[in-house]
Amino acid sequence: MHPRFPHILLILVLAAFTACGITTTTYGNGTASTTSPAATSTTTQGSTEPVLSNTPYSTSTAVTASTPAPGTLQPPPTVTGTTTPDVVTLTVNQNHVSLGTVIAASVHNGLATSISTMNHQSDCSVVQLQLQTSTGWSTVLPCKEMTPTQILPLNALGSMAVQLAGIQTAGTYRLVFQYFIGTDISPAAAIAMVTSGTFTVG
Repeated sequence: MHPRFPHILLILVLAAFTACGITTTTYGNGTASTTSPAATSTTTQGSTEPVLSNTPYSTSTAVTASTPAPGTLQPPPTVTGTTTPDVVTLTVNQNHVSLGTVIAASVHNGLATSISTMNHQSDCSVVQLQLQTSTGWSTVLPCKEMTPTQILPLNALGSMAVQLAGIQTAGTYRLVFQYFIGTDISPAAAIAMVTSGTFTVG
């Protein structure tokens, strides 16, 4: 064997280790080898920020009002009568009523105390239906029930629905509501009256 052959062989082995990422460190007469794995990196296109692992983070969600999808039918808003403080009001639900159509209204007690009224008014309800004539207002739809008249209370801040049968006479009308304070009527009880706005029938 050629005397320089072992040295050449050692150089070739060291070159092979270096190519594989293995570095050698010499201690005294011996040689110890440690393997250093090649570092790897991942590049994400369009991103230059490093990826940090095991880093606490927080998330936030923006809450916005929901918008119905196009073509989605939404229920109409509920419309109710309002109670005006310290006032008793009478409201007709429509400004115009067709012939023969039920007339709907509502009484609202805005007082801090109960009031009372009596039935056996127009159409045996608690209101008078009045037609405007050339000489003034004329009450129509008289009650024909042969029953005792009842006293009906309406609590403080309460409401009462009223319905009258449809009529066949066109014209301008209004409703009148009479009441007294409290729940016990007496000869000295003061009777108050409130009228609705006018409405047409035809």
